[in-house]
Amino acid sequence: MMASIESRILAALLYADVFHNPLTVRELAQWIPSDTPVSSRVIQRSIKELVNKHRVEHTPPFLYIAGYKKTIQFRIERLATSVSKWQQIRRTAKLLRYIPTISMVGVTGGLAVNNADNEDDIDLLIVAKHHTLWMTRFMATVLIELVSKRRHPMDTKVSNAVCLNMFMTDRSLQLPTKEHGWYTAHEVLQMVPLWQRNHMYTKYLQANSWVKEWFTAKYELQQQLQIPSYNTRNNNIKWYQAMERPMKQLQLWYMRRRRTTEIVSDSIIRFHPKDARIWIRKSFLTKLHTHKVPLDKKYNQI
Repeated sequence: MMASIESRILAALLYADVFHNPLTVRELAQWIPSDTPVSSRVIQRSIKELVNKHRVEHTPPFLYIAGYKKTIQFRIERLATSVSKWQQIRRTAKLLRYIPTISMVGVTGGLAVNNADNEDDIDLLIVAKHHTLWMTRFMATVLIELVSKRRHPMDTKVSNAVCLNMFMTDRSLQLPTKEHGWYTAHEVLQMVPLWQRNHMYTKYLQANSWVKEWFTAKYELQQQLQIPSYNTRNNNIKWYQAMERPMKQLQLWYMRRRRTTEIVSDSIIRFHPKDARIWIRKSFLTKLHTHKVPLDKKYNQI
């Protein structure tokens, strides 16, 4: 049984409410779970029905679940905070271009949707060339230490610190099948690429094209992004590849007493001291149950 557009709109707003982030009508249209485009006329009509039923409130330009108007203030404050963080990370990301083994740098987390608190760090995703994952991480870490504030594993005060929490290679762009679901699809599509080489963002989207089964409107929008692109340098990366194994051994040795829930391999390095999916899934499912919002079976995979 297909859930109604109204139910899908409520689900999109409830997911945003997990992060106290009311959506504009334009943003809502992008995040309605659907594998086919939904016309703006249908969306507008459904919003009107939900407002008439007192399930949704509209304080232009924001839409939110009825009774949650206070989230507007959260969004306004975080938007202002995000502006300075964007200025900082764009300057820092430009310097990462000097590392020839990096193919793409993107911002993830709250800042990617302009929903960052003043005390939040700045999450980066870095795509490295094949067989240079650990060497790339080493060089990126050193550079960030020199030019910015880097988040360290035991830090408690992380405001504006750059968190190098995810590295992947250009041959391992697809996220694991077991993680395919609402949360991961959202994370893939809300990531903001800062710059790329060799059309890497297009390749990233293609490798994770499964997300269009979740949010087809957002997927189509992301395909149209104009991203700063830089030609591949003629640097011979064989030296970097030759250093890959000792760099991996050195870093694993250094990390041995600090390891928690990290995912580490020759194709992906991912640091998540606390797996956000756990609390996000619990909160979202609770909200869906509380507000009696049914979803299609396929979209129940959070």
